[in-house]
Amino acid sequence: MYKDIEVIEKYINAADYLTVAQIFLKDNFFLERKLKYSDLKKNLKGHWGTSPGVNFIYAHLINFSKKYKSKCSLVIGTGHAAEALLSNLFLEGTLELYYGLKRNQSGIESLISIQERFKIRSEINPQFPGTLYDGGELGYSLSFAQGSVMGDKEKIVFCIVGDGEAETGTISAAWQAQKLLNLSYDGQVIPILNLNRFKMGNPSLFSSMTDMEILNFFQALRYDVKIIHYDHKEMISALDWAFECVKKQRNPLIVFCSLKGQVQEFDGASEIIGQYSHKVPLKEALAKQENIEILERWLTSYKPRDIFEDRKISDELLSFTKNSCLGKNILYAVKDGKEDNYTLVEEDVNILCENSTYNVECLDKYIEKLLYEDDNFMVFSPDELGSNRFFRLDKLKESSNRIKEILNENICMSWLQGHIQSGGNGILISYEAFAPILDSMVSQYCKYLYQSKKIIWRGKKSSLNFILTSLWWTNVYSHQNPGFVDNLLMQSWDFVQCYFPIDKVTLLLCSEESFKSYNKVNIVVCSKHENTFFLNFHEAKEAVELGYYDWNTQNSNPNLVICTIGESSLAEGKKAIKIFEETMENISVKLISVLSFKFFDNEKLVKKLFSLNPAIFVYHGYKNTIKSRIFGRIDNKKVRILGYENRSDISGNTLEKLSSNHLSHVDIVNNMYELIGVDNLNDEYGRDINEKYE
Repeated sequence: MYKDIEVIEKYINAADYLTVAQIFLKDNFFLERKLKYSDLKKNLKGHWGTSPGVNFIYAHLINFSKKYKSKCSLVIGTGHAAEALLSNLFLEGTLELYYGLKRNQSGIESLISIQERFKIRSEINPQFPGTLYDGGELGYSLSFAQGSVMGDKEKIVFCIVGDGEAETGTISAAWQAQKLLNLSYDGQVIPILNLNRFKMGNPSLFSSMTDMEILNFFQALRYDVKIIHYDHKEMISALDWAFECVKKQRNPLIVFCSLKGQVQEFDGASEIIGQYSHKVPLKEALAKQENIEILERWLTSYKPRDIFEDRKISDELLSFTKNSCLGKNILYAVKDGKEDNYTLVEEDVNILCENSTYNVECLDKYIEKLLYEDDNFMVFSPDELGSNRFFRLDKLKESSNRIKEILNENICMSWLQGHIQSGGNGILISYEAFAPILDSMVSQYCKYLYQSKKIIWRGKKSSLNFILTSLWWTNVYSHQNPGFVDNLLMQSWDFVQCYFPIDKVTLLLCSEESFKSYNKVNIVVCSKHENTFFLNFHEAKEAVELGYYDWNTQNSNPNLVICTIGESSLAEGKKAIKIFEETMENISVKLISVLSFKFFDNEKLVKKLFSLNPAIFVYHGYKNTIKSRIFGRIDNKKVRILGYENRSDISGNTLEKLSSNHLSHVDIVNNMYELIGVDNLNDEYGRDINEKYE
């Protein structure tokens, strides 16, 4: 049972040695002479503290994957384990496949100087072939791992959760979210709590708990728990036990107790472990000879002569990693023929729209159809399907494993992210007001996507898709926040697309475009209420492709242009134009509805429409987003921007909410009059208009 311990020990020594070398060394990589000042890097970067624990776990998972020939992979919660992960990817041969780093002298030297030579950052990121998750912002590793096993019952994903990371709210919720996996349909996540006693610098909360308290805590969450220490026999036994739990469809959890910065005993070892080991211990090594001597003893403790043979990785270690698939098989491709699953023709659209009272009702039918036809598509929602009038999906979730609801937006996002990074497709449906809870998380994903798009071997993945409804102008003040779209648009990512469909048909076609796309973040903002606009299929198709709809194309030389973005903006814009045309003669108005922000990418069109004519933008969200889109493009002082002002201090009817934000038809009419040199409507006339057109 324990016959592999000796080689596992050598493997861990090799991984630890290469980790330390990456942080400190620029020469004398094999310690063939006494270490001196000139052998050290001038700019010491990296994180040691979490690395030995990761190396220990990784070594045993290699042994596990070989023993059971299981379809397993690893998610590492902390991004600080970069040097450790690189060491393991090198030792198992993954870096040779993707970067040509052979496990010989040249490869070892390249690995140790990898930050400079390959411009690889000292944090886990998409440049690392053995990861789908970078962990820059703590808290999402466990729920990401859960999302990555959904729909694949053969898959086992180990997830290393740091005891510091375990203090975040999302991890706290994710322990329970495991209950929503169906183990006869989904794969299994085996969490490993890396209890090394310290966060960045302070003791972790878990370190203050007794073994019995920890057991009681996780057993109450329906986990089978094993608490182990930095001991090879204990870890081998725990992984065997975990595999038996998986076969019985139980939920195993391993609590791995060690000390942050774990090293063997040697003179000066106390300087490397514990509270101050988080980043670079011995950082004064450049200035103090005594620290250089400690570093030399540290490196020597890993027995480099057993690791290296003729300046290459020993044959024994090469043999140990020969059949390991831990890092090599983690890149999942999108299934072929994806686009065909989501394509809508005119007949499909007509059927979906037939007898659909609300805008989202036709989308509800469309997604239901996808769930029956495509076993790779999933729906996630923070307990809002019924409230958002996705009644079919709400009912279907009782019998479907591919509709998951939990009242936690971050968990839903993590699940979706894990699912699409594992080759799936899907959507997150949420209230508009609560989507900003995800702002930071989605920004992190955008950074990951930005880096991934530069790496050829990453390939294409389905887009991250959101449907936002229960919009602000239909809700009470506490439920008003259109800022999710604005926050993402202000970051200027070229792969973020925001849609504002104006009817059922454009809603379906905007959703279709989102589902068929790759490597994007798509947000569809739509009302759950009925509206009176309806384009035919061909009009809607063209409008979605262009990103806008021109309501009066024959008017090529208007006196005034109204540009609406969002359903309420269009409704109020149409009312305003009707009033205006009843009171003013010989003044023509052009109405443009923006369906997606790709419209603003057409600089020639934007200049043509808005540079010469007085214009009003009426936007669903915050004004600054539109300002950022037209800044430097439109040299026209007769341009007004109306947008949400976060001033709805009442819970009245729709008109009152719009008026509070100066977005009602009366506000639009007043601006129209001002732009053509006519006095504002007086208050009395304004009240008459309200009564007439309310």
